[in-house]
Amino acid sequence: MSNRSTIHAEVTRWARVISLIGLAGLLVLAAITVGEVLLRWLFNYPILGISDVSSLVVTLAVASCFPLVFAERRSITVKIVGKLSGSRVNAFLEAFGSLASLGIFILVAWQLWVYANELAMNNQTTWVVLWPMSPWYRIAALLMALCVPVLTVVFWSQVKAVLSPERDPDKRDS
Repeated sequence: MSNRSTIHAEVTRWARVISLIGLAGLLVLAAITVGEVLLRWLFNYPILGISDVSSLVVTLAVASCFPLVFAERRSITVKIVGKLSGSRVNAFLEAFGSLASLGIFILVAWQLWVYANELAMNNQTTWVVLWPMSPWYRIAALLMALCVPVLTVVFWSQVKAVLSPERDPDKRDS
């Protein structure tokens, strides 16, 4: 196994762990929602603040899945131009797409961090349970920032595919 393949495998492994944490958060949220529905139905007693908690948990759950999406190269792509133009053009377009995604996620992580700072400066809390919102958005920003090393590994893998004509650019390292 090459060094690049080892790095990609390690990045993918950590991305899976992070996404499993997000999935666990969604499962806890689902259990809370079921509990709240049962309490409303049986005792006419809702759990206050469920919408506050759910919005924060869903934000983190979604953010935790992005690194795995990129590590496993499962993002939505349009490949018709690359397929019609040949393998080298396809490899170049894939590398360009990864570079563009890298730039976008740097901006997203940065702007989420800026937003979290604004929330902290304004002492913004959730409406019902009055939890501070900035820590949740800081975690979301860090999760988005984890996409940067993942996309960097993917980008360099695709650059190598562009530079090596004998290699099949659609073959993925694992």
